[in-house]
Amino acid sequence: MRLLVASVVALNLWSWIFSVVGFAGFYLNRPSPLLRYTNPAILPWYMLHQTLIIVFAWSLKSLALPMWWEALVLLALTVAGCFIGYEVIRRVNTLRWLCGMDAAVREKSQSLQEDAATPGAISAP
Repeated sequence: MRLLVASVVALNLWSWIFSVVGFAGFYLNRPSPLLRYTNPAILPWYMLHQTLIIVFAWSLKSLALPMWWEALVLLALTVAGCFIGYEVIRRVNTLRWLCGMDAAVREKSQSLQEDAATPGAISAP
């Protein structure tokens, strides 16, 4: 009987996981400005967060904050540090290369001039 109950519970949990992933794939898999910004940020954020968590946790250790407060401060500092770090990384080609990103894209005005020179191209204002 325990095996049957454990199997039903495991099947239920996996069904919920598949449902959430299926709904996310259906509703969130659309081109958007947020997706265009966050896709290249995955590897730099991953690389930054590991270092920042250790640095900030070591720095916060001496303050002896309550555990829940230290966790919130650590989370906020890590997210802010990753965001700022990614903004720096995406503007410097050498750092882009070190973080596994492609070289910086051309300036918008240059690409618009090339699009205007291409016959049949539709350019955005």
